[in-house]
Amino acid sequence: MRAIGTRGPGGRLPTSLVLVGVVLLSACNLSAVGAGAPTDVPRPALPATSTPIPIPFVLLLESDESGAVEPALRGWAQGRGWLVERRPASQAGLAEGLGLPGLAAIVSMGEVPGVRESFDGPVIVVNGQDDPTAGRLSTIGSPDARYDQLGFLAGALAGLVSRHWSVGLVTETGGAQETVIRAGFVHGLRYACPGCRLTKLPVSQLSRDALVVQGVDVVFALPGPAAEEAAGSLEEAGFWVVWSGGDPAPASWDHLAGEIALTADGLVVPALEALLAGSQGQAWPYSVENGSLAVSRLNPAALSPGRERLLQDLVAALSSDQLEIGIDPATGEER
Repeated sequence: MRAIGTRGPGGRLPTSLVLVGVVLLSACNLSAVGAGAPTDVPRPALPATSTPIPIPFVLLLESDESGAVEPALRGWAQGRGWLVERRPASQAGLAEGLGLPGLAAIVSMGEVPGVRESFDGPVIVVNGQDDPTAGRLSTIGSPDARYDQLGFLAGALAGLVSRHWSVGLVTETGGAQETVIRAGFVHGLRYACPGCRLTKLPVSQLSRDALVVQGVDVVFALPGPAAEEAAGSLEEAGFWVVWSGGDPAPASWDHLAGEIALTADGLVVPALEALLAGSQGQAWPYSVENGSLAVSRLNPAALSPGRERLLQDLVAALSSDQLEIGIDPATGEER
């Protein structure tokens, strides 16, 4: 056996030794290519670590008056990929909502202490007691609602329903807008039924007999804390009732002639979109013109199709400014 490194006959290296050299050279070349690979081929970037962005949400401070506002708000939020978080309309509910990440806007059903000062984003107060403040806060409904229109439509409906041409009005129910609504009611009754007799009774003196003796067959209780109980007792006694109040008339009322409804669901979305677009806060009052004050739940047993058309024509005339009620909408005084 020859030692490695010695030549064979003719001075040539053995074939086995040549093959070993080729293998070693190839290995060296591969090592060289592998060593240079990191500088030639870019490495994938490592994902950056960050806090997930929270989904924007609208805080709904709800109460018994939420009604159709929540479905309208949820439908709008879903279209934007937002959420709606419900909390009670209280300081505790507000504080809890403010602590959640992603708060984009607040819709408060009624005045909640601190809601105007604690959030600098869009805020909407439904049926609040104060006018909008400077900044990004709007109000819906009170205090600028067209209560003169409410009273006018209630009076017109009562006059069209009455078959005896005799209508009852329950007063002193404790409502803040009684003067304006009462004046509007008288004008609406006179417009729709000029020959109708009107009997006014304060809620403290209300009795079935006092109305029957006057031939009354339809009554309206001015909106206020005592209105529902008074109207309910008259409905049970068989009188037709025209209703308007903070809550809808109970579904169990068989003698509900119709309702003058105040609804915020058609105003909350445009009011919120205006604030999100950068507009300053403003008042969005209930009115016939914007559709948030309307006649609803008309009972065909109380109102014939012909009289219903007369009522709808009256509503159309009000909404197009073709009909003047004739009183100051703020004070109820004659114009």
